[in-house]
Amino acid sequence: MQRDFSIFLPCKSAPCSPAYKVKYESPPKTPNRVTYFDIPNCIWDLVQKRYNIKCYNSPLSSRLTDRLNLLLFWEWVQRHPEIPIILCEGEKKAACLLSLGFAAIALPGIWNGRVGKKDLDERLHPDLLPMAQPGRKFIILFDHETNPKTRWSVFQATLRTGKAIEAAGSTCLVAQLPGIEKGVDDFVVARKDDASALLTAIIDDAKTLQDYQRSFYLSQRGLSSKYPPHIRVNVKYLSQEIELPESGLVVLGSDMGTGKTELLSKWRDSHPQSRFLNNGHRVNLLKNLANRLKTEMYSDLGYTGLAKATFLAFFTRFPKRLPNAPNNFGVIVQMYQFTFGLLHVRLLAIKIPTPVKLRSGCCKLMK
Repeated sequence: MQRDFSIFLPCKSAPCSPAYKVKYESPPKTPNRVTYFDIPNCIWDLVQKRYNIKCYNSPLSSRLTDRLNLLLFWEWVQRHPEIPIILCEGEKKAACLLSLGFAAIALPGIWNGRVGKKDLDERLHPDLLPMAQPGRKFIILFDHETNPKTRWSVFQATLRTGKAIEAAGSTCLVAQLPGIEKGVDDFVVARKDDASALLTAIIDDAKTLQDYQRSFYLSQRGLSSKYPPHIRVNVKYLSQEIELPESGLVVLGSDMGTGKTELLSKWRDSHPQSRFLNNGHRVNLLKNLANRLKTEMYSDLGYTGLAKATFLAFFTRFPKRLPNAPNNFGVIVQMYQFTFGLLHVRLLAIKIPTPVKLRSGCCKLMK
């Protein structure tokens, strides 16, 4: 979106209320607008390579096209609704995402992706409507907040923006940063060379609005009032404080990037003879877990191999039936998605006696 002005960072912020100061300033009496960056070819190439879509912006194709109506980056994105668009707060974060090959649009604030009043005329911001096409995915990626009041505001803004997106005919997902970095730009700087791969995993693991809403209330209220967690920790990595017991039922509930897989990897190394069942709801994620947890992929084994496997990784929704032999496994990972998958496919029941350890992204730690 072209502007006749720029947002700037003043030396001294003017307070808009006693408790809050405006960080970035815009000219007075100017409506909030969504920012579409003018994208150079080098960034365009990164986006088309990430999503494997030809952009045809070479010098030869430029000479063959109408010079008076050259295709712009956002027109190209509009023609390809299979490209997901990430909504973030602030131009710096959108520029950071674009530099990694993600199609990102900057909102001036968490509430500025929609207009109107709740339950009356609330709708998607007019600047976003050209991109709200059937088949298009919008992924909301706001900052990682720790203040309870701010978390509640972000939650409300995310839900209402997501509902406006769905009402316009597109799909909305929510991606969440694991912390401790606040914004995606800080996250990328802190993770350095691993930033692109980690951010790709975070965006691939984006939740639906319903799952996001459920996980938010779960994190606020806990697993249940009947079964409170035995241990709560506030550390960067679980392995700093948690040691898995030798037996019993263990449920881990922790955000992405907090060391759940590393914790299980240490358990695997210390129990090399224990049977281990590693399942996943996405094939690429499952392959990564199989490498880190040293389990065999079901797709690499025949029927005989499945019958003899003691360390197995399998896709929750794969159509094959497991033979009777792979029973008595010691660990199941990704329990939430595993249960969801079993409810939607026909699969031979797996006998899992104790001891068993379950890893889930939706529960607290319990014995």
